[in-house]
Amino acid sequence: MNLEDILSLAQPDEGAHMIAPSQWHSINFSNIEMSYAGTQKIISIPRFSLARGEIICISGLSGQGKSTFLNLLAQFYNPQGGLREIDGVPYEKISRKFFSEHFAMISQEVELFSLSVRDNIALGSSISDEEIISAMRAVGLKEWLSTLHDGLDTLVGEKGIKLSAGQKQRVNLIRGLLLDRDIYLLDEPTSHLDDETEEKVVAFLKQKLKNKTAVIVSHRPASRRLCSRFYEFKGNA
Repeated sequence: MNLEDILSLAQPDEGAHMIAPSQWHSINFSNIEMSYAGTQKIISIPRFSLARGEIICISGLSGQGKSTFLNLLAQFYNPQGGLREIDGVPYEKISRKFFSEHFAMISQEVELFSLSVRDNIALGSSISDEEIISAMRAVGLKEWLSTLHDGLDTLVGEKGIKLSAGQKQRVNLIRGLLLDRDIYLLDEPTSHLDDETEEKVVAFLKQKLKNKTAVIVSHRPASRRLCSRFYEFKGNA
């Protein structure tokens, strides 16, 4: 069973009235308000638009709601108010199947499993070793891979304990980008990397995001070079 099978089993049953479009052209948010239980802070998003093929950057101080915003885009969270639409259809009428098939969320919180390097990247999908190694070379992990006694079969340990923060971040990035989705949501994808490695990762992102749509949360200039439009969160908005 691969990751997509697991995610499909986790989806709640939906009624026949839900829509699962095969294509999309634009996503729009208006007057969104989101708060967490037990807190007074409200995250407000007055207006946001994303057209197919755009790469947009989101910046702002820590705690302003940038990661929450990505989760709202991916339909992991539901706001308390406002409207989210894809091609004029409210999120509430769109099947979760659409989000699982079109979105890939690459979070700051890297969750690796006590499996091999290969299995942590492929997660049961049909991805060749050549494709994995090519991606690892692109992001500066090939030399590290060559030091591993069992290569791609090397176990990473519980929660990836055998890997540094930067290595885990790049493995997680490869795993997400090799899913080949329409829309990528990336949360600080180069936060644990030095300048030289970051340039390699940004070049890899540029290659993989060609003809894709992406929202990148980042304050780093190298990542922001990928973007054509910019939003900044200020005062939780």
